[in-house]
Amino acid sequence: MVNPLHIFYIGKDTLFTRQMLRQLDIGRNRFHRHPLYRRWSHYAYNNPVARNAERMAEKIAEYGPSLTIIIPLMFGLSALLFGKQGFAVAVSVTAALFALLSLVVLVGALSLATGLSAWAVARERLEGRWDLVMLIPKDRATVLWMRVSSMLHPYRPMMVTLEVLQNGLAIVAVFIVAIGNVDDSRLGVCLAFFIPALVLISWERYQDYALGVVSGTLMGLQFDDRRAFSLSLAATGFIIALRMAFVMIAYGISTPPGGFETVVPGFIGGVTVLPMVGIPLWACLVVGSVYVALREAVIALLWRASLRLIDNPSE
Repeated sequence: MVNPLHIFYIGKDTLFTRQMLRQLDIGRNRFHRHPLYRRWSHYAYNNPVARNAERMAEKIAEYGPSLTIIIPLMFGLSALLFGKQGFAVAVSVTAALFALLSLVVLVGALSLATGLSAWAVARERLEGRWDLVMLIPKDRATVLWMRVSSMLHPYRPMMVTLEVLQNGLAIVAVFIVAIGNVDDSRLGVCLAFFIPALVLISWERYQDYALGVVSGTLMGLQFDDRRAFSLSLAATGFIIALRMAFVMIAYGISTPPGGFETVVPGFIGGVTVLPMVGIPLWACLVVGSVYVALREAVIALLWRASLRLIDNPSE
């Protein structure tokens, strides 16, 4: 009997996202004992943010459960002391904090991947070491990804934490929307699509990371460090805007039940959560297929453009 998950993983390995991330791992594994890699890693870790990146998940696990007590308590006290008006204010404040937290985690991991990739390559070029780095007797593409991975590796625990938090906030937003528009069929779709959505939304985070790395690397190969960093942040905004555009397209062509709030989980988590908020499955398949294919094509184009620029980066 054929295992569907086995087919899924084989198909996933053929995508440019997987190939590009594998190149990052190969670069790090081949050079992790190299003196130059150790120097770069020491430089990357010589930062309080990088040194404490692994503790971010511990802090969330430590203080996160307190919110499950504080938020209901705040709702109850506001209703008790100020009535319906106070309760409405508490709900508004919580919604604003939820939106702010969603924005932070939405931009956080992606901007770290893009900005640090651009900074890593641009600094080597600015300090005049790039030609010497390219003389290392290894495949030049591997050397390039080794330099990028040496900068990203210390921050990867923080990025993963932000990605998991982003996925969690998207699922919370899904159920808030579903509860606000209670419908037996809607709740049934949410429950049926919950596990596939977790798999697909995790893959979308892999694509986000790959997009950030290849776009930042390309900026670092072409521009100085300040300009590369600023352009990498602009690339982050473009990636997020592209996601929102496809979510709006899916919403526009399907006219789902409910109001405009149904697109909020898609803005946070991506196109893969849309079936859970009432967007018809046919619209999700059409828009989602184009969305994933377009992002894969962009990753492939940026990756190949970066490899072409290794020998002759713009000054």
